[in-house]
Amino acid sequence: MKKVINKGTRFAISKTVAKIKEDANQWFFAQVLENQDLVNEQAVHISVKVKWSPPPHDWLKCNIRSSWDRFGEIGGAARVFER
Repeated sequence: MKKVINKGTRFAISKTVAKIKEDANQWFFAQVLENQDLVNEQAVHISVKVKWSPPPHDWLKCNIRSSWDRFGEIGGAARVFER
């Protein structure tokens, strides 16, 4: 095992190289995670930008709504079909 002496401190070359490789691998892994976060963030923004548009003329549209009153324990629901 070769050793390097720098300003009175001894370093084992194999340990230094191993540490450099470990640090580099961690850096590359962090870059992958950062890129995944950016892709996920862009996907959320893309889905938010999509606006509703009416269905084609030959389709039937169904609107559904429900409600619940927790104090009176009363619920209701409705549906409306449109062309």
